[in-house]
Amino acid sequence: MLEREERKSAYLGLLVICRQMRTLSRPGHAREASQLDQLRMELSSATYEIDLIAAPDVSTAAQNLAQQVRGYLNEAIQADQQGDEASSGALQDRRLQVRAVVDQFIDLCRGDLTKGA
Repeated sequence: MLEREERKSAYLGLLVICRQMRTLSRPGHAREASQLDQLRMELSSATYEIDLIAAPDVSTAAQNLAQQVRGYLNEAIQADQQGDEASSGALQDRRLQVRAVVDQFIDLCRGDLTKGA
């Protein structure tokens, strides 16, 4: 039972960090370098924890989620720095793609957590 709770906690931790990063990715959102560095470090730690305790398919999905969220944040920062209004549509599409990856990860985690429950 403890193992299931550990996995659940790790999955939720990753999702919370990803949510924070996605919020910071919204156009015009104030971002401090130290805040971004902290979230990137937490994202790395969360995915590493999942690598250690989860099944390989969940670990792979966690790595994919982290990569997608990092990419989205980097694109948003770049667009803001360039003052690129034209990229807002592309960022909206990217946001929806990332949200789909989040949904896939949630579904996979639900399946993992209900095995043998």
